[in-house]
Amino acid sequence: MINSFSCKNFRNINVADLELSRINIFIGPNNSGKTNLIKAITFYSNMLKHAAEGNEGTDFMNAMARNGWNHSKNYLAPINEPVSFEWYLNYNSQPVVYKFAYSVGENREDYHIVLEELNAESPSSRYQEAFNYYRAHKEKVGNGKFSTATTKGKENKRIPVQLSSIETVISQFDRILLDEESLYNAKTVRNDINALIKEIEKAFKSFYSYSSIEFDTKRIRRRGEANAFDQFLLRDGTNLLKKNSIRIESYAHADNGGYRKLSDDINALIADQNKKDCTEFFYSKRGHGPQILKQIDPGKVREKCTIHFSHGYFVLKNAVLG
Repeated sequence: MINSFSCKNFRNINVADLELSRINIFIGPNNSGKTNLIKAITFYSNMLKHAAEGNEGTDFMNAMARNGWNHSKNYLAPINEPVSFEWYLNYNSQPVVYKFAYSVGENREDYHIVLEELNAESPSSRYQEAFNYYRAHKEKVGNGKFSTATTKGKENKRIPVQLSSIETVISQFDRILLDEESLYNAKTVRNDINALIKEIEKAFKSFYSYSSIEFDTKRIRRRGEANAFDQFLLRDGTNLLKKNSIRIESYAHADNGGYRKLSDDINALIADQNKKDCTEFFYSKRGHGPQILKQIDPGKVREKCTIHFSHGYFVLKNAVLG
């Protein structure tokens, strides 16, 4: 999960320490920068998830092509200033900050990564600087250093390595770990730093964003069967009206008390629908549908419902709920 985010010079986005929650909704008028903000927050995530989509040879260069090359940089930013990002994340309840920056120019050769590093989130009381796990391209583009420790105070011999400046450290780490003997022989790098990089990669790849522009409003309004237990909102929004479906496998072997709880949950859901014309899906063992429905308050259903059983599901069809 991203705790906060900072960005400078990406399109029209300049933001510092934007606090984020598990779910974030951005609302604003057209052309106010909502899409650009989402693109900024998910920049590194999309670069990793769509690394193979493109013909530029590396995940970074493919990302540059997808983002419009020099159009990815704010045209008002100074020529010599890079586009930079900072993501504050949690790793095993330990906050870390991932920094990434790249340069933009007139020619393809001008595009390269100028900073990529992973640090502990903040310095401790004993040290002025936060602990650094690895840092690339800061002193010289193409050079990087990896720590042989994971916390301050332990013996830490920094191992220098040669890196591609048009490929992310995450994407090339497996290769350099095998190619650089000194890196591979460092047990902390081979085990702990490697595990950390894999977790950070996994965290970035778990980011998702949605835009109402992509929603299929006609299909959203259309009735029809859907997966009752969708864990994520579909990109076209077609399961939006069914987002309150109740997951109740736990009731499958319940006694009558369990069915009473189920009917209470369904009644609560009906009340929450605020007289919306919709179809809801519930799970039950076959044959139990009528037992459960008998306990639903008939005053909450303004039109007659029909029951359809299919693959362990029963469906309230054509119900106008109030």
